[in-house]
Amino acid sequence: MKKKQPVVMPCPYCADPALLDAPKGKGGPAIPVSPADWRIWRGQVPLLGARAYSVRFVADVPAKHLAEKFAGFSARLVGVNVGRGFNSTAAPPMFDYQILGAIDSIVEGLNLFSAWAVEGRGVETRAHWWPTHETIINQRVTLAAKDAAGRNAQLEHACAALDFFAVERRGQGKITEAAVRNAVKRIGPSATQVQAAKALGVSESAIEKWRQRRRISSWGEVVKTFSAMPQ
Repeated sequence: MKKKQPVVMPCPYCADPALLDAPKGKGGPAIPVSPADWRIWRGQVPLLGARAYSVRFVADVPAKHLAEKFAGFSARLVGVNVGRGFNSTAAPPMFDYQILGAIDSIVEGLNLFSAWAVEGRGVETRAHWWPTHETIINQRVTLAAKDAAGRNAQLEHACAALDFFAVERRGQGKITEAAVRNAVKRIGPSATQVQAAKALGVSESAIEKWRQRRRISSWGEVVKTFSAMPQ
């Protein structure tokens, strides 16, 4: 019997770029979302409140949550309901998986958060990923300054916005509890330390040292504790 191929719906953002626009009107009830990438946040990863707007799920990210290097910017994490037939085992490249939130089991695993809209300082940057294509980044910059110094400053702001999507080289001291928790919950209750390290983009020894610093008796205890926590 021929194995049934998983269903991958066409990219909703390519079909309708307006999905990344700021939502209008009152959305549904807030749903907790905790993106895993530590690099863009000020301190610990915040728990954001996503709201449903028709087929979209939108989490607004205020400037107060962003790291100092992203001062003057705000962002939105945007997703869509993909339905039960979607191939939810697909995974984008590592830095996309962390920054874009890729596959997030918000409502019975039916929703895919896979896009960012970053705005501020005369710069609008949009990025999205889908199983049918690589990451697509579109940026619009308003060069309103008349002098060279002002225009260069505006271009620097554009580069800063693109840094949201840069590949990050992580150090051992930059593994956060939120990131480990999210990795464990994505992989499931059978998550191994090797799998979690790969999901976080760090070495197995780095995550082992993190566990020891946290004085957690074993990796099994990490999985048991984090698997029981709500998303």
